[in-house]
Amino acid sequence: MLAAHRGKVVVLNFWASWCYPGCYEEAPVLEKNWRAYRDRGVVVLGVAIQDRREAAEKFVRDFGLTFPTPRT
Repeated sequence: MLAAHRGKVVVLNFWASWCYPGCYEEAPVLEKNWRAYRDRGVVVLGVAIQDRREAAEKFVRDFGLTFPTPRT
């Protein structure tokens, strides 16, 4: 997945739905910056780790995340 973004600025964030307060505070900031800078070639990738699929998908929905969020 990273190879597709060669030459771009990539912000890689590892998160989990149970990671409180850190991930809950970071998610809106990452989304805001993704929306502000994606047209300039900045890529935000949020990788859910050590999480249940349902919980991770709910987290993405609850925060309205639109940047790519591949699962491990």
